[in-house]
Amino acid sequence: MTADEDPARVLAALARLSLSRIDAPWTLRVAGYIQRKRRLLHFVNYHRDEAKGASIPGPAGECPLPATNVAVAVRLPRSARVRGVRLLSPDMDAPLDLASEFARGILRFRLPAFEVYAVADVQLG
Repeated sequence: MTADEDPARVLAALARLSLSRIDAPWTLRVAGYIQRKRRLLHFVNYHRDEAKGASIPGPAGECPLPATNVAVAVRLPRSARVRGVRLLSPDMDAPLDLASEFARGILRFRLPAFEVYAVADVQLG
């Protein structure tokens, strides 16, 4: 393996680029969308209790295990004005306003527990 192929060196080089980052298990997938005056992040959690679900037929056998305490760092233009971050999920009765911090072009926030699906609506002004 050459120095360019060393995973630790590659990850360190990527970290210096200040890219968006989601700290979560590999079973959580994220897609981002740019819309006028907002950014949408769609989170789909594929983490399941497969042993429990194996004996249950149909959709009830999905047996999702919640994603918890997911840390999100989203790169935005440094000139962006973030008005807020709102989380929507079928697991919640109403949208939830999340605490967030925006500095040097990176918006940081954490997601509370959710089972399968959530959308973070980053509202820009």
